[in-house]
Amino acid sequence: RYRQRIAAVLDAFAQARAAQRATDDLAQVATAAAQGRIATLLVAADRVIAGRLAADGRIDSGNLADPAIDDVLDDLTERVAATGGEIVVLPDGDMPTRAGAAALLRY
Repeated sequence: RYRQRIAAVLDAFAQARAAQRATDDLAQVATAAAQGRIATLLVAADRVIAGRLAADGRIDSGNLADPAIDDVLDDLTERVAATGGEIVVLPDGDMPTRAGAAALLRY
């Protein structure tokens, strides 16, 4: 059942991408998250991207040693959850991209 769910999500991503309603560009994912446009966020389970997601969707990069810096992927999941989007955490090998995150857009 788990494998079927992953296959269905990846198929939905491929179809949405073909219709230009999905992205794996991290900057575009961040902007869409800030605008509440993400229906489903795919996140790599073991990835960490040092930085912080600003309110406008801009990604401020930084060093994890800095207490003000977090994981961009964590920030994305929090933002998408707050706007009612679905979050699917996938093993890195099942991700459709190497970016660490991908999104199926509402519009």
